[in-house]
Amino acid sequence: MQLTALIAILLSAIVQPQSRDHRVHDFANLLSPADRQELEKLSHDVDQATTAEIGIVTVNSLDGLPVEAYAHELFDNWGIGKRKVNNGVLLLVAPHERRMWIATG
Repeated sequence: MQLTALIAILLSAIVQPQSRDHRVHDFANLLSPADRQELEKLSHDVDQATTAEIGIVTVNSLDGLPVEAYAHELFDNWGIGKRKVNNGVLLLVAPHERRMWIATG
């Protein structure tokens, strides 16, 4: 029962993608439009060349969760990368907590 409650709390704290067409989600408003566009292009180019998917996410808060738990839940919830080849990468930045995490498939 406690595991179910913990999972529900984790999932409710995780942000949802602004658009499934984009790989850069700047919820903390850290990036300029030019930076966001450049990172989108980089992610797209890597995907085209290698099929690896890169997600870049900034959040205002981790909502009290450890950065690695937040990143893991976000990575799994959003389905970054192709499951069979584990080729996803997530770069998560939480500036208010001064935390950053890179999650891989």
